Amino acid sequence: MPQESSAGGSPSTSASDHQSLEPYPRAFVVSLGLWFQAVGSVMFFGACCIWSMSGTWVAPIDDVPARWLDYLSTEHRARALTALNIVVTVVGGLAMIGAGIGMYGERRRSGILGVVVSGILAVIFLVTATILVFVDGEWGAGLLAGALGAILGLLTLPAMHAASVLSRFPPPPDLNDVTPEFMERYRRERDERRKKYDL
Repeated sequence: MPQESSAGGSPSTSASDHQSLEPYPRAFVVSLGLWFQAVGSVMFFGACCIWSMSGTWVAPIDDVPARWLDYLSTEHRARALTALNIVVTVVGGLAMIGAGIGMYGERRRSGILGVVVSGILAVIFLVTATILVFVDGEWGAGLLAGALGAILGLLTLPAMHAASVLSRFPPPPDLNDVTPEFMERYRRERDERRKKYDL
């Protein structure tokens, strides 16, 4: 607790208070994990809704190619790239959620995983955006891919910082281990809550 100093009567802070006021070294990593989970959830659950706004992947019945290989032709390339982006958005959303959970749980390699996942997804979306806009002239799908690529590219930068933080301030080995002492404290607190609320 603050104590009165002998000189001017102003409160002085003890060593234990200084320790309690120190910032948590991996707070940024935990917060970034929530952002990764939020972006990944939007990508995973909203992939079809996001890409349906482009209108590129919806083809008339009489214009559907007879073979899958025909989608690689110039005529159908835009729809093939947009279909690829839909799959990448769903799978990438799951990967973003996984990286976010790892960072939220302060896993040692989660920052590196976040850099790899967001970086690869950003490259894929930016490359397909370039092809869709400048080669095929599909501005709707191209702008959507470019926006996703820009967002994921921006997330790569804080993920790099998170990896650096985890390298400089690694979590303790037993951070996520459930010890007998923890279980005993959990049971004691649970019993106290039951008594308090008459459960």
